[in-house]
This record gives sequence, structure tokens and C-alpha cells, in this order.
Amino acid sequence: MDYDIRHKVRIQINLGEVIGLAEQISRVDKRWAFVEEKARELLQAVRELMAMGVVEQDCGCS
Repeated sequence: MDYDIRHKVRIQINLGEVIGLAEQISRVDKRWAFVEEKARELLQAVRELMAMGVVEQDCGCS
């Protein structure tokens, strides 16, 4: 099966909101600290992919 590497996938996540909500909830329920930690790791990974040119930021203007 051939796969066109130029195929684009759009994923829309506001990691800032996820992190903010997880921070607030984890003050009450410490289990949410895990969600906050993983969201921060994902944000860092996305930033690294953007630096390599693999992921583009979309302003949502289209």
C-alpha cells in the first residue's frame, strides 16, 4: 500500500486550555496532576515538531 507522505492531518487542540484546567482541577484532585504533566509533555513535543518543520501552526483563518 502506498502512502502519500504529503497528506496532512489536522488536529485542533488548545493545550494552554488543557493545562490551565488541569492545574485548577489538580488543586482539588491530585490525580489530575498526571493530566497536567502529560499535556505539558505534549506541548513540548509539538514545539519540537514545529521547530523541525513537521508541524505547522494554523491561525484558524482558513
